[in-house]
Amino acid sequence: MALKDVLASKPKKVKAPSDARVLPYTVSPDLGPPNPPLPQVGSGTRTMHEDVYASDSSVWPGPYAKRCEITYWQNQAAKFAGICPSFGIDSQGRVLTISFSAGSTTLLRLHPHTLEPLYGLALPPRSVSAFKALFDIDRVFKSTSGGSYFVIDIHDRIVVPTIDNEIWVIAQRPDRPSRYFEVLYRLKADIPADDKLTSCMPVMDTKNVGSPDKAAPLGYWFITEAGRVGIARPPTQAPQIPTIQLGEPIGNSCSMSRNGLIVVSEGALYRFELGAGKILQKFRTPYDPGVPKPGLLAPGSGTTPTLLGDDYVAIGDNSPVMNVCLFDQRTGELLDEHPVFADQPGSACENSFVGHGRSIVAGNTFGYMNPFQIDKLVKSPGLIRLDVDPTTRRLVKKWYARDVDLMSSTPKLSLQNGLIYIYAMKWIQKPKPDGKLAERKGVWRWSLIGVDFATGNVVYDQPVFEGPQRQEHDNGWATLTLGPSGTAYLGMWRGVMRIAPV
Repeated sequence: MALKDVLASKPKKVKAPSDARVLPYTVSPDLGPPNPPLPQVGSGTRTMHEDVYASDSSVWPGPYAKRCEITYWQNQAAKFAGICPSFGIDSQGRVLTISFSAGSTTLLRLHPHTLEPLYGLALPPRSVSAFKALFDIDRVFKSTSGGSYFVIDIHDRIVVPTIDNEIWVIAQRPDRPSRYFEVLYRLKADIPADDKLTSCMPVMDTKNVGSPDKAAPLGYWFITEAGRVGIARPPTQAPQIPTIQLGEPIGNSCSMSRNGLIVVSEGALYRFELGAGKILQKFRTPYDPGVPKPGLLAPGSGTTPTLLGDDYVAIGDNSPVMNVCLFDQRTGELLDEHPVFADQPGSACENSFVGHGRSIVAGNTFGYMNPFQIDKLVKSPGLIRLDVDPTTRRLVKKWYARDVDLMSSTPKLSLQNGLIYIYAMKWIQKPKPDGKLAERKGVWRWSLIGVDFATGNVVYDQPVFEGPQRQEHDNGWATLTLGPSGTAYLGMWRGVMRIAPV
Protein backbone atom coordinates (compact mmCIF):
# COMPACT_ATOMS: atom_id res chain seq x y z
CA MET A 1 0.00 0.00 0.00
CA ALA A 2 1.51 3.31 -1.08
CA LEU A 3 1.99 6.04 1.51
CA LYS A 4 -0.39 8.35 -0.33
CA ASP A 5 -3.08 5.65 -0.09
CA VAL A 6 -2.52 5.27 3.66
CA LEU A 7 -2.92 9.01 4.16
CA ALA A 8 -6.04 9.03 1.99
CA SER A 9 -7.77 6.17 3.84
CA LYS A 10 -10.75 7.06 6.00
CA PRO A 11 -11.80 5.72 9.40
CA LYS A 12 -15.26 4.47 10.16
CA LYS A 13 -17.53 4.94 13.15
CA VAL A 14 -18.66 1.83 15.01
CA LYS A 15 -21.76 2.16 17.13
CA ALA A 16 -21.32 0.92 20.68
CA PRO A 17 -23.66 -2.05 21.31
CA SER A 18 -25.19 -0.57 24.47
CA ASP A 19 -24.70 1.85 27.32
CA ALA A 20 -21.64 1.44 29.50
CA ARG A 21 -21.91 0.05 33.02
CA VAL A 22 -20.75 2.80 35.37
CA LEU A 23 -20.46 2.14 39.11
CA PRO A 24 -19.31 4.42 41.93
CA TYR A 25 -15.72 3.93 42.99
CA THR A 26 -13.18 5.46 45.35
CA VAL A 27 -10.04 7.05 43.99
CA SER A 28 -7.20 5.34 45.82
CA PRO A 29 -5.27 7.47 48.33
CA ASP A 30 -2.20 5.62 47.04
CA LEU A 31 -2.36 7.60 43.78
CA GLY A 32 0.26 10.28 43.49
CA PRO A 33 2.35 11.97 40.82
CA PRO A 34 3.96 9.92 38.03
CA ASN A 35 7.61 8.95 38.02
CA PRO A 36 9.84 12.02 37.65
CA PRO A 37 10.73 12.81 34.02
CA LEU A 38 14.25 12.01 32.90
CA PRO A 39 16.23 14.71 31.09
CA GLN A 40 16.39 13.09 27.63
CA VAL A 41 12.80 11.88 27.49
CA GLY A 42 10.44 14.05 29.55
CA SER A 43 7.03 13.06 30.91
CA GLY A 44 3.80 11.80 29.38
CA THR A 45 3.15 9.02 26.89
CA ARG A 46 6.64 8.58 25.47
CA THR A 47 6.90 4.80 25.04
CA MET A 48 4.72 1.73 24.55
CA HIS A 49 4.69 1.44 28.35
CA GLU A 50 4.05 5.18 28.91
CA ASP A 51 7.48 6.20 30.20
CA VAL A 52 11.04 4.90 30.28
CA TYR A 53 10.30 3.28 33.67
CA ALA A 54 7.78 1.03 31.83
CA SER A 55 5.26 1.96 34.52
CA ASP A 56 2.15 1.68 32.30
CA SER A 57 0.79 4.50 34.48
CA SER A 58 -0.74 7.25 32.38
CA VAL A 59 -1.00 10.95 33.12
CA TRP A 60 -4.29 10.98 31.15
CA PRO A 61 -7.82 10.04 32.24
CA GLY A 62 -9.60 7.19 30.51
CA PRO A 63 -13.24 6.99 29.38
CA TYR A 64 -15.84 6.96 32.13
CA ALA A 65 -19.20 7.76 30.58
CA LYS A 66 -22.53 6.08 29.90
CA ARG A 67 -22.07 6.49 26.15
CA CYS A 68 -18.91 6.41 24.08
CA GLU A 69 -18.17 6.97 20.43
CA ILE A 70 -16.07 4.22 18.85
CA THR A 71 -13.98 4.96 15.78
CA TYR A 72 -12.01 2.36 13.84
CA TRP A 73 -9.38 3.07 11.19
CA GLN A 74 -8.52 -0.05 9.23
CA ASN A 75 -5.74 -0.58 6.69
CA GLN A 76 -7.98 -2.16 4.06
CA ALA A 77 -5.18 -2.99 1.60
CA ALA A 78 -3.10 -5.13 3.97
CA LYS A 79 -4.36 -8.70 3.97
CA PHE A 80 -2.39 -9.95 6.93
CA ALA A 81 -1.62 -6.92 9.06
CA GLY A 82 -2.02 -3.16 9.40
CA ILE A 83 -1.59 -3.42 13.17
CA CYS A 84 -0.32 -0.46 15.22
CA PRO A 85 1.34 -2.06 18.26
CA SER A 86 2.04 1.12 20.23
CA PHE A 87 1.30 4.84 20.49
CA GLY A 88 3.04 7.96 21.66
CA ILE A 89 1.49 11.29 22.62
CA ASP A 90 3.97 14.15 22.56
CA SER A 91 4.03 17.41 24.52
CA GLN A 92 1.65 19.03 22.00
CA GLY A 93 -0.92 16.22 22.30
CA ARG A 94 -0.09 14.82 18.86
CA VAL A 95 -0.92 11.11 18.46
CA LEU A 96 1.86 9.10 16.83
CA THR A 97 2.02 5.42 15.90
CA ILE A 98 3.73 2.99 13.54
CA SER A 99 1.59 0.80 11.29
CA PHE A 100 2.91 -2.59 10.17
CA SER A 101 1.47 -4.40 7.17
CA ALA A 102 2.67 -7.34 5.09
CA GLY A 103 4.81 -5.12 2.88
CA SER A 104 5.18 -1.77 4.62
CA THR A 105 6.06 -0.05 7.87
CA THR A 106 4.81 3.51 8.23
CA LEU A 107 5.25 6.18 10.90
CA LEU A 108 1.95 8.05 11.18
CA ARG A 109 0.58 11.09 12.90
CA LEU A 110 -3.15 10.51 13.41
CA HIS A 111 -5.94 12.99 13.88
CA PRO A 112 -6.70 12.64 17.62
CA HIS A 113 -10.48 12.43 17.08
CA THR A 114 -11.15 10.96 13.62
CA LEU A 115 -7.99 8.77 13.46
CA GLU A 116 -7.46 9.98 9.91
CA PRO A 117 -3.74 9.64 9.05
CA LEU A 118 -2.50 13.22 8.66
CA TYR A 119 1.19 12.66 7.87
CA GLY A 120 3.29 9.60 7.18
CA LEU A 121 6.86 8.49 6.68
CA ALA A 122 7.80 5.15 5.09
CA LEU A 123 10.20 3.16 7.28
CA PRO A 124 12.16 0.04 6.26
CA PRO A 125 9.53 -2.75 6.04
CA ARG A 126 9.66 -6.09 7.78
CA SER A 127 10.50 -8.91 5.37
CA VAL A 128 7.50 -11.11 6.11
CA SER A 129 5.97 -12.34 2.87
CA ALA A 130 2.33 -13.32 2.52
CA PHE A 131 3.37 -16.95 2.13
CA LYS A 132 5.35 -16.94 5.37
CA ALA A 133 2.55 -15.11 7.15
CA LEU A 134 0.17 -17.89 6.15
CA PHE A 135 2.35 -20.78 7.25
CA ASP A 136 4.44 -19.27 10.06
CA ILE A 137 2.07 -16.77 11.64
CA ASP A 138 3.96 -16.90 14.95
CA ARG A 139 6.85 -15.03 13.30
CA VAL A 140 4.58 -12.04 12.80
CA PHE A 141 3.93 -11.76 16.53
CA LYS A 142 7.10 -13.08 18.17
CA SER A 143 9.43 -10.48 16.68
CA THR A 144 9.23 -6.97 18.10
CA SER A 145 11.92 -5.59 15.79
CA GLY A 146 11.31 -2.86 13.23
CA GLY A 147 9.85 -0.07 15.36
CA SER A 148 7.30 -1.50 17.81
CA TYR A 149 9.28 0.05 20.69
CA PHE A 150 9.73 3.59 19.41
CA VAL A 151 10.38 6.47 21.83
CA ILE A 152 9.44 10.17 21.80
CA ASP A 153 12.24 12.27 23.26
CA ILE A 154 12.27 15.60 25.12
CA HIS A 155 12.22 17.50 21.78
CA ASP A 156 9.18 15.53 20.50
CA ARG A 157 11.39 13.66 18.05
CA ILE A 158 10.53 10.04 17.28
CA VAL A 159 13.42 7.63 17.85
CA VAL A 160 12.87 4.37 15.94
CA PRO A 161 14.95 1.16 15.90
CA THR A 162 14.44 -0.01 12.30
CA ILE A 163 14.58 -3.45 10.71
CA ASP A 164 17.76 -2.34 8.89
CA ASN A 165 19.55 -2.11 12.26
CA GLU A 166 19.64 1.67 12.21
CA ILE A 167 18.23 4.09 14.76
CA TRP A 168 16.31 6.84 12.99
CA VAL A 169 15.91 10.14 14.83
CA ILE A 170 12.92 11.86 13.23
CA ALA A 171 11.81 15.46 13.76
CA GLN A 172 8.31 16.83 13.30
CA ARG A 173 8.05 19.95 11.11
CA PRO A 174 4.55 21.46 11.44
CA ASP A 175 5.74 24.43 9.38
CA ARG A 176 6.41 22.09 6.41
CA PRO A 177 3.29 19.96 5.88
CA SER A 178 4.56 18.57 2.58
CA ARG A 179 7.58 17.11 4.40
CA TYR A 180 6.22 16.84 7.92
CA PHE A 181 8.60 14.13 9.13
CA GLU A 182 12.32 14.80 8.68
CA VAL A 183 14.96 12.16 9.35
CA LEU A 184 17.77 13.92 11.20
CA TYR A 185 20.01 10.92 11.81
CA ARG A 186 20.31 7.30 10.73
CA LEU A 187 22.66 5.82 13.28
CA LYS A 188 24.06 2.38 12.47
CA ALA A 189 24.07 -0.08 15.35
CA ASP A 190 27.25 -2.10 15.83
CA ILE A 191 25.66 -5.53 15.32
CA PRO A 192 25.83 -8.25 12.64
CA ALA A 193 23.24 -8.42 9.87
CA ASP A 194 21.65 -11.60 11.23
CA ASP A 195 20.70 -9.85 14.49
CA LYS A 196 17.81 -7.38 14.88
CA LEU A 197 17.33 -4.20 16.88
CA THR A 198 14.30 -4.28 19.15
CA SER A 199 14.43 -1.27 21.44
CA CYS A 200 16.38 1.94 21.99
CA MET A 201 16.47 4.90 24.39
CA PRO A 202 18.52 8.09 24.70
CA VAL A 203 21.41 7.69 27.12
CA MET A 204 20.58 9.90 30.09
CA ASP A 205 22.79 12.95 30.56
CA THR A 206 21.84 15.04 33.59
CA LYS A 207 23.97 17.96 32.41
CA ASN A 208 22.85 18.36 28.80
CA VAL A 209 19.61 17.52 27.00
CA GLY A 210 20.97 18.51 23.60
CA SER A 211 19.05 20.52 21.05
CA PRO A 212 16.24 19.75 18.58
CA ASP A 213 18.59 19.43 15.59
CA LYS A 214 21.24 17.29 17.29
CA ALA A 215 21.42 13.71 18.54
CA ALA A 216 21.26 12.84 22.23
CA PRO A 217 24.52 14.10 23.77
CA LEU A 218 25.68 10.64 24.88
CA GLY A 219 24.00 8.60 22.13
CA TYR A 220 21.26 5.97 22.23
CA TRP A 221 21.12 2.69 24.13
CA PHE A 222 19.97 -0.27 22.05
CA ILE A 223 19.23 -3.95 22.63
CA THR A 224 18.85 -6.77 20.10
CA GLU A 225 16.97 -10.04 19.68
CA ALA A 226 20.18 -12.09 19.95
CA GLY A 227 21.16 -10.43 23.23
CA ARG A 228 23.45 -7.51 22.46
CA VAL A 229 23.54 -4.23 24.37
CA GLY A 230 25.14 -1.19 22.80
CA ILE A 231 25.17 2.56 22.29
CA ALA A 232 24.80 4.18 18.87
CA ARG A 233 26.35 7.57 18.18
CA PRO A 234 26.80 9.74 15.08
CA PRO A 235 30.17 9.12 13.36
CA THR A 236 31.29 12.61 14.38
CA GLN A 237 30.51 11.95 18.02
CA ALA A 238 33.62 10.10 19.21
CA PRO A 239 34.55 7.90 20.86
CA GLN A 240 32.31 5.05 19.69
CA ILE A 241 31.25 2.55 22.37
CA PRO A 242 31.94 -1.20 21.92
CA THR A 243 28.79 -3.35 21.90
CA ILE A 244 28.62 -6.22 24.40
CA GLN A 245 27.11 -9.70 23.93
CA LEU A 246 25.08 -11.27 26.75
CA GLY A 247 24.87 -14.72 25.21
CA GLU A 248 21.11 -14.84 25.92
CA PRO A 249 18.27 -13.68 23.63
CA ILE A 250 16.20 -10.64 24.62
CA GLY A 251 12.49 -10.79 23.90
CA ASN A 252 11.25 -7.59 25.54
CA SER A 253 11.99 -3.89 25.68
CA CYS A 254 14.25 -2.21 28.23
CA SER A 255 13.70 0.37 30.97
CA MET A 256 15.73 3.27 32.28
CA SER A 257 16.08 5.30 35.47
CA ARG A 258 18.80 7.39 37.06
CA ASN A 259 20.52 4.10 37.87
CA GLY A 260 21.03 3.26 34.21
CA LEU A 261 19.56 0.79 31.72
CA ILE A 262 17.62 -2.27 32.98
CA VAL A 263 17.35 -5.28 30.66
CA VAL A 264 15.80 -8.72 31.07
CA SER A 265 17.11 -11.51 28.85
CA GLU A 266 15.77 -15.04 28.59
CA GLY A 267 17.91 -15.95 31.58
CA ALA A 268 18.73 -12.97 33.81
CA LEU A 269 18.03 -9.39 34.85
CA TYR A 270 20.80 -6.82 34.18
CA ARG A 271 21.68 -3.22 34.93
CA PHE A 272 24.12 -1.26 32.74
CA GLU A 273 25.78 2.13 32.97
CA LEU A 274 27.94 4.14 30.61
CA GLY A 275 31.31 4.96 32.16
CA ALA A 276 34.93 5.46 31.14
CA GLY A 277 34.02 5.12 27.45
CA LYS A 278 32.46 1.68 27.78
CA ILE A 279 29.31 -0.13 28.89
CA LEU A 280 29.57 -1.30 32.50
CA GLN A 281 27.54 -4.29 33.68
CA LYS A 282 26.59 -3.46 37.27
CA PHE A 283 24.73 -6.68 38.06
CA ARG A 284 23.39 -9.89 36.57
CA THR A 285 20.70 -11.74 38.55
CA PRO A 286 19.38 -15.04 37.14
CA TYR A 287 15.72 -16.07 37.35
CA ASP A 288 13.72 -19.17 36.36
CA PRO A 289 13.34 -19.05 32.53
CA GLY A 290 11.07 -22.11 32.45
CA VAL A 291 9.80 -23.52 29.17
CA PRO A 292 7.66 -21.85 26.47
CA LYS A 293 3.98 -21.49 27.38
CA PRO A 294 0.92 -20.43 25.40
CA GLY A 295 0.53 -16.79 26.33
CA LEU A 296 4.21 -15.89 25.96
CA LEU A 297 5.87 -14.65 22.76
CA ALA A 298 9.30 -16.02 23.73
CA PRO A 299 10.91 -18.24 26.38
CA GLY A 300 11.87 -16.70 29.70
CA SER A 301 10.22 -13.62 31.13
CA GLY A 302 7.46 -12.04 29.08
CA THR A 303 7.72 -8.74 30.90
CA THR A 304 9.60 -5.57 30.13
CA PRO A 305 11.20 -4.62 33.50
CA THR A 306 8.88 -2.35 35.48
CA LEU A 307 10.71 0.21 37.60
CA LEU A 308 9.25 1.63 40.81
CA GLY A 309 11.08 4.94 40.72
CA ASP A 310 14.80 4.48 41.35
CA ASP A 311 14.37 1.87 44.12
CA TYR A 312 12.86 -1.35 42.80
CA VAL A 313 12.46 -3.34 39.58
CA ALA A 314 9.89 -6.09 38.98
CA ILE A 315 9.60 -8.81 36.33
CA GLY A 316 7.63 -12.01 35.93
CA ASP A 317 9.63 -15.22 35.78
CA ASN A 318 8.55 -18.29 33.82
CA SER A 319 8.03 -20.83 36.60
CA PRO A 320 5.09 -23.23 36.14
CA VAL A 321 3.25 -20.84 38.44
CA MET A 322 4.66 -17.45 37.54
CA ASN A 323 6.33 -15.43 40.27
CA VAL A 324 6.31 -11.66 40.42
CA CYS A 325 9.99 -11.10 41.21
CA LEU A 326 11.06 -7.97 43.07
CA PHE A 327 14.68 -6.77 42.94
CA ASP A 328 16.72 -3.96 44.41
CA GLN A 329 17.28 -1.69 41.41
CA ARG A 330 20.80 -0.68 42.42
CA THR A 331 22.27 -4.01 43.53
CA GLY A 332 20.14 -6.57 41.69
CA GLU A 333 19.39 -8.42 44.93
CA LEU A 334 16.27 -10.59 44.67
CA LEU A 335 14.02 -9.30 47.45
CA ASP A 336 10.93 -11.44 46.97
CA GLU A 337 9.16 -13.94 44.71
CA HIS A 338 5.37 -13.93 44.90
CA PRO A 339 3.51 -16.72 43.00
CA VAL A 340 0.39 -15.54 41.15
CA PHE A 341 -2.59 -17.11 39.36
CA ALA A 342 -2.01 -20.59 40.82
CA ASP A 343 -5.79 -21.17 40.86
CA GLN A 344 -6.12 -20.57 37.10
CA PRO A 345 -5.63 -23.01 34.17
CA GLY A 346 -2.25 -21.38 33.60
CA SER A 347 -0.03 -18.54 34.78
CA ALA A 348 1.99 -16.22 32.52
CA CYS A 349 2.42 -12.56 31.65
CA GLU A 350 3.54 -11.22 28.27
CA ASN A 351 3.04 -7.60 29.31
CA SER A 352 4.91 -5.18 31.48
CA PHE A 353 3.35 -4.82 34.90
CA VAL A 354 1.65 -1.62 36.01
CA GLY A 355 3.97 0.05 38.50
CA HIS A 356 3.14 3.09 40.62
CA GLY A 357 4.57 4.21 43.93
CA ARG A 358 5.19 0.93 45.77
CA SER A 359 2.40 -0.96 43.92
CA ILE A 360 2.60 -3.55 41.13
CA VAL A 361 -0.40 -4.77 39.14
CA ALA A 362 0.08 -7.97 37.11
CA GLY A 363 -2.31 -9.51 34.59
CA ASN A 364 -2.53 -13.09 33.35
CA THR A 365 -2.11 -13.66 29.59
CA PHE A 366 -1.77 -17.46 29.70
CA GLY A 367 -3.47 -19.19 26.76
CA TYR A 368 -3.64 -16.35 24.26
CA MET A 369 -1.55 -16.90 21.11
CA ASN A 370 -2.74 -14.68 18.23
CA PRO A 371 -5.93 -13.78 16.31
CA PHE A 372 -5.52 -16.78 13.98
CA GLN A 373 -5.43 -19.37 16.78
CA ILE A 374 -8.24 -18.12 18.95
CA ASP A 375 -9.95 -21.53 18.78
CA LYS A 376 -7.00 -22.87 20.84
CA LEU A 377 -7.43 -20.22 23.54
CA VAL A 378 -7.39 -21.45 27.11
CA LYS A 379 -9.14 -18.69 29.03
CA SER A 380 -7.03 -17.99 32.09
CA PRO A 381 -8.02 -14.71 33.74
CA GLY A 382 -6.64 -12.91 36.77
CA LEU A 383 -5.44 -9.45 37.80
CA ILE A 384 -3.55 -8.90 41.05
CA ARG A 385 -2.16 -5.93 42.95
CA LEU A 386 0.93 -6.42 45.11
CA ASP A 387 2.43 -3.70 47.30
CA VAL A 388 6.01 -3.48 48.55
CA ASP A 389 6.20 -3.37 52.33
CA PRO A 390 8.74 -0.58 52.98
CA THR A 391 10.02 -2.26 56.15
CA THR A 392 10.49 -5.86 54.98
CA ARG A 393 10.85 -4.99 51.26
CA ARG A 394 8.62 -7.94 50.44
CA LEU A 395 5.44 -8.14 48.36
CA VAL A 396 2.04 -8.11 50.06
CA LYS A 397 -1.21 -8.90 48.25
CA LYS A 398 -3.56 -5.92 48.23
CA TRP A 399 -6.33 -7.56 46.17
CA TYR A 400 -6.90 -10.32 43.61
CA ALA A 401 -9.54 -9.96 40.88
CA ARG A 402 -9.64 -13.59 39.76
CA ASP A 403 -12.33 -13.13 37.07
CA VAL A 404 -10.84 -10.13 35.24
CA ASP A 405 -9.73 -11.37 31.83
CA LEU A 406 -7.37 -9.10 29.95
CA MET A 407 -6.47 -11.34 26.99
CA SER A 408 -3.43 -9.69 25.37
CA SER A 409 -3.56 -5.92 25.81
CA THR A 410 -1.34 -4.24 28.40
CA PRO A 411 -3.40 -2.82 31.31
CA LYS A 412 -2.99 0.93 31.84
CA LEU A 413 -3.52 2.84 35.08
CA SER A 414 -4.94 6.36 34.86
CA LEU A 415 -3.29 8.57 37.47
CA GLN A 416 -6.15 11.05 37.09
CA ASN A 417 -9.10 8.83 37.93
CA GLY A 418 -7.56 5.77 39.59
CA LEU A 419 -8.88 3.17 37.15
CA ILE A 420 -6.92 0.38 35.48
CA TYR A 421 -8.17 0.06 31.89
CA ILE A 422 -8.27 -3.29 30.09
CA TYR A 423 -9.54 -4.47 26.70
CA ALA A 424 -11.33 -7.67 27.66
CA MET A 425 -13.21 -10.45 25.87
CA LYS A 426 -15.89 -12.89 27.04
CA TRP A 427 -17.31 -15.78 25.06
CA ILE A 428 -21.02 -15.70 24.32
CA GLN A 429 -20.57 -18.97 22.44
CA LYS A 430 -17.21 -20.78 22.50
CA PRO A 431 -15.79 -22.06 19.21
CA LYS A 432 -15.77 -25.82 18.60
CA PRO A 433 -12.52 -26.64 16.74
CA ASP A 434 -13.76 -30.13 15.77
CA GLY A 435 -17.32 -29.10 15.01
CA LYS A 436 -19.05 -28.15 11.80
CA LEU A 437 -17.71 -25.17 9.85
CA ALA A 438 -20.30 -22.83 11.34
CA GLU A 439 -19.36 -23.97 14.86
CA ARG A 440 -15.61 -23.44 14.52
CA LYS A 441 -16.03 -19.73 15.04
CA GLY A 442 -17.46 -18.50 18.28
CA VAL A 443 -19.53 -15.49 19.28
CA TRP A 444 -17.77 -13.01 21.51
CA ARG A 445 -18.11 -9.72 23.32
CA TRP A 446 -15.25 -7.24 23.61
CA SER A 447 -15.36 -4.45 26.20
CA LEU A 448 -13.20 -1.70 27.62
CA ILE A 449 -13.37 -2.26 31.37
CA GLY A 450 -12.16 -0.13 34.27
CA VAL A 451 -10.87 -1.76 37.46
CA ASP A 452 -10.65 0.31 40.64
CA PHE A 453 -6.96 0.55 41.61
CA ALA A 454 -7.98 0.82 45.27
CA THR A 455 -10.22 -2.26 45.50
CA GLY A 456 -9.83 -4.43 42.36
CA ASN A 457 -13.55 -4.09 41.59
CA VAL A 458 -14.76 -3.69 38.00
CA VAL A 459 -16.59 -0.34 38.03
CA TYR A 460 -16.72 0.44 34.30
CA ASP A 461 -17.70 -1.71 31.32
CA GLN A 462 -18.05 -0.14 27.87
CA PRO A 463 -19.15 -2.67 25.22
CA VAL A 464 -17.12 -2.36 22.02
CA PHE A 465 -17.94 -5.31 19.73
CA GLU A 466 -20.45 -8.12 20.06
CA GLY A 467 -21.16 -10.87 17.55
CA PRO A 468 -19.46 -13.54 15.45
CA GLN A 469 -15.71 -13.93 15.95
CA ARG A 470 -13.69 -11.78 13.53
CA GLN A 471 -9.95 -11.15 13.56
CA GLU A 472 -10.26 -7.37 13.30
CA HIS A 473 -11.88 -7.22 16.75
CA ASP A 474 -8.73 -8.74 18.25
CA ASN A 475 -5.88 -6.45 19.28
CA GLY A 476 -3.22 -9.13 18.70
CA TRP A 477 -0.87 -8.03 21.54
CA ALA A 478 -1.12 -4.34 20.57
CA THR A 479 -1.13 -1.73 23.33
CA LEU A 480 -3.91 0.28 24.93
CA THR A 481 -3.01 3.95 25.42
CA LEU A 482 -4.94 6.66 27.25
CA GLY A 483 -5.09 10.19 25.88
CA PRO A 484 -6.52 13.66 26.53
CA SER A 485 -10.23 14.22 27.22
CA GLY A 486 -10.92 10.71 28.46
CA THR A 487 -9.88 9.02 25.24
CA ALA A 488 -8.49 5.51 24.82
CA TYR A 489 -6.52 4.40 21.74
CA LEU A 490 -5.99 0.74 20.98
CA GLY A 491 -3.96 -0.96 18.29
CA MET A 492 -6.10 -3.52 16.48
CA TRP A 493 -5.16 -6.44 14.25
CA ARG A 494 -5.70 -4.34 11.13
CA GLY A 495 -5.66 -0.79 12.39
CA VAL A 496 -6.48 1.58 15.25
CA MET A 497 -9.52 2.04 17.47
CA ARG A 498 -10.55 5.10 19.50
CA ILE A 499 -13.01 5.02 22.40
CA ALA A 500 -14.12 8.42 23.71
CA PRO A 501 -17.05 9.81 25.70
CA VAL A 502 -19.85 11.64 23.89
